[in-house]
Amino acid sequence: QVATKIGAFDIAYYLMEKDADVNFMEEEIEGTQLRCPILQDAIRTALQSLCYRQFETSEKGVELVRELLLRGADPNKCASNGFDALNVCVSEAERVLDSQGAYPDAQEEAERQLVRLLDILIENGADFKGWALRGHFPEPHPGEQNKVRYLDDFIPQEDCVHEITIRGKTHT
Repeated sequence: QVATKIGAFDIAYYLMEKDADVNFMEEEIEGTQLRCPILQDAIRTALQSLCYRQFETSEKGVELVRELLLRGADPNKCASNGFDALNVCVSEAERVLDSQGAYPDAQEEAERQLVRLLDILIENGADFKGWALRGHFPEPHPGEQNKVRYLDDFIPQEDCVHEITIRGKTHT
């Protein structure tokens, strides 16, 4: 897990080859330290590295996420704060995208990596529908549903005319 947190991907792959537990999560110790599955650490590394314009590290992090899932990592396993991989992915991307001081090219890459990571997670069993209907924060104060917070602005309303431009062609 430490190898994933610090971006030592060669070590992470070596440990997986030696049958390391891809669903590993630190044991609870006294205090309020966040404990999360290794998959979530890989997602954080893939997105947080963009704050420092470490595009290659981000790319390697995305590939590690894919490999962890292929080896059986559970995308629905929750961290000690109640977040699953989809929550972590969206929250970490939001942090980069909302940062006033972030480099524009890093923000563009964060958008691209967010879409890639969401696709990878959903293709590998992440409960997107459950995530969308759940509050953004864990109980007891979940806040608004994720679909309201992130998706409703992109879903056309019945009585509205919407236009979308794809590759230079406008569709209504």
